[in-house]
Amino acid sequence: MQKPVIIYGNRSLGKMLWMDAQTSNDFKIEAFIVDDAYLNENGLFCGLPQISFSRMLEMFPPEKYDLIVTDGTNLIQNKEPLFLKVKDMGYTFRNYISSKSIVSDDCIMGVNNIVFEQVYIGPNGIIGDNNLIRQQVYLGHDFKIGNHCIFNPGCKIGGFLESGSNVFVGMGAIVIDHIKLKDYSIVGAGSVVIKSTEEYSINVGNPSRNIKGDKHD
Repeated sequence: MQKPVIIYGNRSLGKMLWMDAQTSNDFKIEAFIVDDAYLNENGLFCGLPQISFSRMLEMFPPEKYDLIVTDGTNLIQNKEPLFLKVKDMGYTFRNYISSKSIVSDDCIMGVNNIVFEQVYIGPNGIIGDNNLIRQQVYLGHDFKIGNHCIFNPGCKIGGFLESGSNVFVGMGAIVIDHIKLKDYSIVGAGSVVIKSTEEYSINVGNPSRNIKGDKHD
């Protein structure tokens, strides 16, 4: 039997995770952890205890609880700092995979990944740490994904993807086969990516274009 789970972060993603996990037998959420500035007056969130980060080790020691970090918003810049803040505190990070999703058995996955419902993850894939894969994402085959990425609802990713870290793919975007999404790439909602991106690029449109300036043009 898995250890119970505490969630660092609340608001929309924390609530979605809590709601989806109600049907899971091995993902029992015990409490939410937040920084002092975000504490509710009644000390509750989703009917569970909401505890200050400064008291986390005291009240929920690593030997008795697992941890999962949500970023609290969909802002890519929040994901890596929050994860690193707690990485060396001794907790075992959990992955959450919705029972309503399909993930190939051979998928190699790191830690602190969240896969929401109605996601399809195809064969021969590698996923790093601290990634968020939202509802109805299609992720093809033979892919590699780095760390701290966000794939938003309804995006479709073709085969042989190579994604760096801190990549953000917007709602309903399409990425065709054999694309490399470099570190810190942003793909806008509804965009269609037909060529590999540059680091720190913002790619929008159909076909997508780097609006920060494409050095290959």
